[in-house]
Amino acid sequence: MYSDIAILRAKLIRIEELVLKRMISSKIKEEFQILSTKEESFIADVAFKDFLNYVKVIKDIEGDLVDVLNYIGRLLEERPLELKRIFDDWIDEWILKWRTRVKIAVNEDEFKRMSISFNKEIDQITSRLPFINELREYVLGSIIRAGEVCMTNIIADSIIKAEISRYFNNIRDVNKTIEILSKNTISLINNINKKVKFIKNYRGPLVVLRFDLAVFHGTTDKISK
Repeated sequence: MYSDIAILRAKLIRIEELVLKRMISSKIKEEFQILSTKEESFIADVAFKDFLNYVKVIKDIEGDLVDVLNYIGRLLEERPLELKRIFDDWIDEWILKWRTRVKIAVNEDEFKRMSISFNKEIDQITSRLPFINELREYVLGSIIRAGEVCMTNIIADSIIKAEISRYFNNIRDVNKTIEILSKNTISLINNINKKVKFIKNYRGPLVVLRFDLAVFHGTTDKISK
């Protein structure tokens, strides 16, 4: 019986993903008419994840993205017009943010010039920070409520890494940085709040993309201000 429930749940999730991705792809084709298959697929995948994050925040859904998909599934079955209204409100804002927040680099030199990079130690600290999941959720909620509904995962992760980098550059030790961050969460949150406020008032691009044999992405130096 439990295996049947699990299979049914998986099927529902696949249906929800299919419906959402079709809705997103249709709008992307309408708005961005000159796209390769690779570019369209990448943009649709980013937008799909952004929509899940958006719904999770505005509907205050606890749990992970599976719970968000379950909620969307119920809307799809019971109140499809409400789902369409939420989607329409979001996609219009998402497209606007894509046009203002995303810069497409024409070559590798421009990509490297515009994007910021973090030391490998920053990734180590991020992965080992005891409260990283809660911090990511907090930052995602903050930027979405501030109106940043496009490239949410990339922007949130870069905000976190930029702030961690600020601590690490002063301490120069991975373990010590983790210890200091764990003891100064209020200061960390306050600094992140200031960064979110700055981003909200900034009007230029935050994310840099380069489409080549693979898709490369990064964020501009405005994230690290």
